[in-house]
Amino acid sequence: MSEMEMLEKIVLGIEELKTDMKEVKIRLDRVEERLDRVEERLDRVEERLDRVEERLDKLEVRLDRLEERVGELEEKVDALEREVSIVKNDIRNMQAEMQSLKQAILENTGCIDTLFNAFGGVMQFKADIENFKAEINRFKEEASTKVENLVEVTNKIKEEYGRHDIDLRIMKEKIGILI
Repeated sequence: MSEMEMLEKIVLGIEELKTDMKEVKIRLDRVEERLDRVEERLDRVEERLDRVEERLDKLEVRLDRLEERVGELEEKVDALEREVSIVKNDIRNMQAEMQSLKQAILENTGCIDTLFNAFGGVMQFKADIENFKAEINRFKEEASTKVENLVEVTNKIKEEYGRHDIDLRIMKEKIGILI
């Protein structure tokens, strides 16, 4: 092979290399474009990831607060359950006391009925005494009137018959009979 042929082959090889280089350059440009787009997407993904991390941090803080709040609520629920248990016991005790009070009321009601009946008897006795007093007063008034009439009659008898020797004992006996 001659030099010329070799040179021609070299030139052909160089041209092929240039063509291959152009193709490689075009491919590299495409790869760079794709790489730029991938980088842009990666930047967007990183931004989104940063936002997600921020939200996750906020959620973790909220979760911590919620866990604290749940713990407080659990304590309150436990306290309420204890109070409910105490109230239930108090209610049971009150029911027992109410039964005792009902029994005592029934017994006292019987006593009250007895006292009321006795009081009614006392009131009737008082009314009877007052009636008796009224009758006594009427009797006294009647007796007083009869004594006055007897004295008048005696005085008239003395005047009419002139008898001065009427025995006072007889009058007293008559007055005693009337009274």
